[in-house]
Amino acid sequence: MRKEDAKHLQALLQKSRAQEAQATKLAEEREKKVLQLKDKVEKFRRRDVDRAAFLEETRSRHLQEVTMLENVRPVIQAQLHHLLTLLCKIIKDLHEKLESEGQTRRIFEVNDQKRCSKLESRLFVAKAPAEGTVEKLGKNKSALPITTLQPAT
Repeated sequence: MRKEDAKHLQALLQKSRAQEAQATKLAEEREKKVLQLKDKVEKFRRRDVDRAAFLEETRSRHLQEVTMLENVRPVIQAQLHHLLTLLCKIIKDLHEKLESEGQTRRIFEVNDQKRCSKLESRLFVAKAPAEGTVEKLGKNKSALPITTLQPAT
């Protein structure tokens, strides 16, 4: 029985060594897996820290821009007010100039009308005696000598 017991013990010993090797292998795999998970956690943590730093930097920059814009706003408003005032003055000046040109044009039109009326009356005055002369000449046809033009030789 001793041989059988020895064989049995040897088989148990081999089995126990195999189980121990498997347990060691599993422990190493678990340790490797734990290390991988720790690396992933560290990467995520670093990424979150980097993202938080980026967000904080962006927030700080945006706050600076808002502050700058708030400081510049009154200056821009004053400049806009000044520009609007100048624009209103230019429009007013142009309107006055157009009114003045319109009045000048109306004065010229009135003067032109007066000149035309005077010329028409002069024409009428000059036309009346001429018409009388033409009529007189028409009545006295016999008084006018009839001449014919001879071609030059």
